Amino acid sequence: MMKHITKFAFALIVVVTTTVFASAQVGYTFTTGSATNVTQTSAIISGSSSGAVNQTWVEINVGNGNIQRLGTISGAGSVSGTITGLRCNTTYTYQAAGNVQGGMTNGSPRTFTTAACDNNGGNGGSYTFTTGSATNVTQTSAIISGSSSGAVNQTWVEINVGNGNIQRLGTISGAGSVSGTITGLRCNTTYTYQAAGNVQGGMTNGSPRTFTTAACDQVIQNPRIINFNASPSYFANGGGTTNLSWSSENASSCTISGIGSVNVNGSRSQFVGSTQSFTLTCSGTNGGSDSRTVTVQVDQVQNNFRIDSFTASPSYLSSQGTTNLSWSTTNASSCSLSGEGTVNVNGSRSVFVSSSRSFTLNCNGTNGGSDSRTVFVQVDNVNTNPVRIDNFFASPSTVSNGGFTTLSWSTQNASSCTLNGSSVTVNGSRSAGPFFGSQNYTLTCNGVNGGSDSRTVFVTTNGQVDNPIINNFNVTNAGDGFVNISWSSNADYCIAGGDWSGTKAASGSERVGPFSGTRTFTLTCYRNNQTTSQTQTIFVSGTTNQNNNSAITNIATGIGTSGARLNGIAIIANGQFSEGWFEYGRTEALGNTTNIRSIGSARTVDFTDVVTGLSSNTVYYYRAVMRNSQGVFRGDIERFVTARVTTVVTPVTPRPVTPTQTALTFSRPAFLEVTVNQVTLDAVREGEVEYVVNYRSLTNRTLTETAIKVLLPEEFEYITATRGVYSSENKTLTLNIGEFRGGEQGSITVRAKVLPNAQVGKTVVVTGYGNYTVPADSQFLAYQDEVIAYALTTIREGRFVSNADGVAAIGFFDSNLGMAFGWLLLLLILLAIIYMLRKLYLSFAEAKKA
Repeated sequence: MMKHITKFAFALIVVVTTTVFASAQVGYTFTTGSATNVTQTSAIISGSSSGAVNQTWVEINVGNGNIQRLGTISGAGSVSGTITGLRCNTTYTYQAAGNVQGGMTNGSPRTFTTAACDNNGGNGGSYTFTTGSATNVTQTSAIISGSSSGAVNQTWVEINVGNGNIQRLGTISGAGSVSGTITGLRCNTTYTYQAAGNVQGGMTNGSPRTFTTAACDQVIQNPRIINFNASPSYFANGGGTTNLSWSSENASSCTISGIGSVNVNGSRSQFVGSTQSFTLTCSGTNGGSDSRTVTVQVDQVQNNFRIDSFTASPSYLSSQGTTNLSWSTTNASSCSLSGEGTVNVNGSRSVFVSSSRSFTLNCNGTNGGSDSRTVFVQVDNVNTNPVRIDNFFASPSTVSNGGFTTLSWSTQNASSCTLNGSSVTVNGSRSAGPFFGSQNYTLTCNGVNGGSDSRTVFVTTNGQVDNPIINNFNVTNAGDGFVNISWSSNADYCIAGGDWSGTKAASGSERVGPFSGTRTFTLTCYRNNQTTSQTQTIFVSGTTNQNNNSAITNIATGIGTSGARLNGIAIIANGQFSEGWFEYGRTEALGNTTNIRSIGSARTVDFTDVVTGLSSNTVYYYRAVMRNSQGVFRGDIERFVTARVTTVVTPVTPRPVTPTQTALTFSRPAFLEVTVNQVTLDAVREGEVEYVVNYRSLTNRTLTETAIKVLLPEEFEYITATRGVYSSENKTLTLNIGEFRGGEQGSITVRAKVLPNAQVGKTVVVTGYGNYTVPADSQFLAYQDEVIAYALTTIREGRFVSNADGVAAIGFFDSNLGMAFGWLLLLLILLAIIYMLRKLYLSFAEAKKA
């Protein structure tokens, strides 16, 4: 009996072992075939696969990163497909590709060139396209022109404005002359343009031409008054002698009002018999001027009433910001503050100051008489024509219940203004009301030369406590999976909760989604350390297929002391023409926007913009925004910190990525290439994901100060990585390489867990970022460069995902390595069972002998 058991055990071991090695040696190949039947506008492309393949197709890049997939079949085999709509005399790249157990892969790429354009009297008749000159070239715009003749169906002129973004201008039917004005260009930059159009054989073009925009403005070192003080700045009745002292930089001459010319740095004693202001004005060696004012207060005491103190802290701001006004009085019955209205006789108030201005406190005494005192807050601004709101007030500022008021404002150097988010003229007035509770209004204006200014007024009602009140909060079903939300309040700010999020203005409207089923939306508003909330619950209906749009905020790069490059990704549904921009600011309320730019209509688009004029060593918040006919889509709010030490940084243009239809993306080659490859097929809540970040040198030079970073989204929790140091504060893995020699390469494998509260259906990004220094050589100075790549994935529900054949992938048989481990574990279990059977048999034999 023991002999039979032993034979059975060895046979079972042989079978299991054979299965293990057979499973571990599963392989596959993808072969790209030839292109046939190539015409001016079409071709047949083919390919094949063999081995352990779930799905096979052939794909082609038809331009601008647009990948088209043809002839998809299940499993391995031969595939082919006809691609149409091509350009004549153009080279295209294609390859065989497909799904295997570890993800998506492809064969070696091949190319073909479409037939020559028919411009010599063929079936379509002869034609010519001529690219004209560029005229009216400025720093940011130009007029480009061209013409065509002969058998032409359509004519236009087109320009590459960067990152492969081709803009078409002046389209006409047939042949003729065309021209168009292109705006939003960068100064001192060369652009390529050409006449182009449609002929019978497809699209064709004339010879490209170039032009260079005007040189960028030189930054002039404007003069700056470092300080201007009066000591003392306050005298009791009768006055006295004060000491004026000042210092400046980049100034060639200075004057003080009422005194005349003075040195650019110095001091002077001056008798003051009554309240008097002194203004120091300095002119620069390279033009420009700066001024600052101090006021010496001399009290005129009457009936034991006076203003004891009135100060601004700080009284000097290097850029727009907030100052704290504080005051105290003796025997005052009422007080008012310029620009702010009625205030307590003793108190303080924080005021946002966007440009240099004075504040005057006026008070009336209990026994008659009045007194006033003025403080001046200086705000430096390099802009010689800054935008400024001169005044913004409500008259009256206190109304009865159900009453109305008139809001009035005037500005300087403003190009546009909004009142609580709605567009208004740069100077004007508007009736507001009726009021059944307090309300605030914020006027925000953008300058003709950049920058912005804002001011807020408060309207109160008689007998009402100035607590937050939500006047209306409406949530309506848009019928397409989205909801429209509108609200108004008297609050300082509001915060969204439930199925929407973020800091909101006191009043506004927003379109959010897509959603399905029952959803809850909460709005909580804050004012005077008090809160109030409203909640609405609705059932969201309608299809969301056409609205699968989203904006994703990517990392900020090129961060210096006063600027940074903001990066975003747009996911665009159904080829909708879209625009993109960024919102940013010092708080999560943001408040600033970059220029709105066209980003095209490709399925996935990465877009960037540079923000300048930032303060050093300061936290800034930002997010990407995308807009098309389906609505406005905002990414998550992210943050960065500007550099602490002032340095001269050469602006860096990161190499944009070209996403494919797989989870893998490449940075465009510089001296360093980075790729991000998602190993796991999907990202499911509470499941694990794995990414491999590869990096390699593309030069024979040695790079220095090289570092590779991997940034995880908020929805992922870091588990482990093969290399690098992870920071949970910014969810970033950093590998400091230092010197990176020519031809070297490496990789980092990162594992993470998808958090259980991750939003299902949300697309998240894992970013790979590399920065390095190219050392100086005999021809060039040393400079810094950077590359970015990313992988997108969508959060799914459930712990198991289906593979291409619809079979659930579970546990340790979901990869070749896992399968081999599983079979090995099963083999060990069988050996343990055989060992136990043998022990039982020997025990039985011993008992029988006894």
